[in-house]
Amino acid sequence: MKRLKRLEECNNAFNLELRELPTSEASKYHPKIKEYEQAYNGFKAQLEEMKRTTDRQRLGLDDTDQKKPPKTEDDILSDASKIQDKSKSVVVGMIDRINQTEQIGVKTISTIEKDNATLQGVVSDFGEIDDGLEQSRKLIRSIMMTFQRDKCLKTLCFFVLAGILIVLIWSLVDPNFRVGSPPTSS
Repeated sequence: MKRLKRLEECNNAFNLELRELPTSEASKYHPKIKEYEQAYNGFKAQLEEMKRTTDRQRLGLDDTDQKKPPKTEDDILSDASKIQDKSKSVVVGMIDRINQTEQIGVKTISTIEKDNATLQGVVSDFGEIDDGLEQSRKLIRSIMMTFQRDKCLKTLCFFVLAGILIVLIWSLVDPNFRVGSPPTSS
């Protein structure tokens, strides 16, 4: 069958290549193509005949074999019984495979359920982590507010201290200077 298929593919490839040749040159190959096609069709017909003969032999309807006596009803029934037994064994094997597949499916479902429970636990843990992160954000925000307030207080203390130092220095430089009295012009 593979060789017949290969022969058909070669013939098709040959025809494709002939299309590229000029008509005068391609006409030289037409008789050869016809010969190949006839051989191909002959092989194909022989194969079909062999298939029919084989199918008839399997069913016990082969007329070409004169050496064997025709099958009796008991022979045909025993052949049918054998075929039925083979069919039953195949069906039993299929049922076994189906049962095995069901068992694998049940195991897979239980594994998926366990994984789903694990994932639910992970999701709840993510919720707890998210809550912890929110609390951390609030704490950091309050620390930053405290830091800013402390910075403002330090700046205010610096200006108050600078003011006091200026007043002290001024009072040392100008002995007539008094806090709370208007400056005197000299």
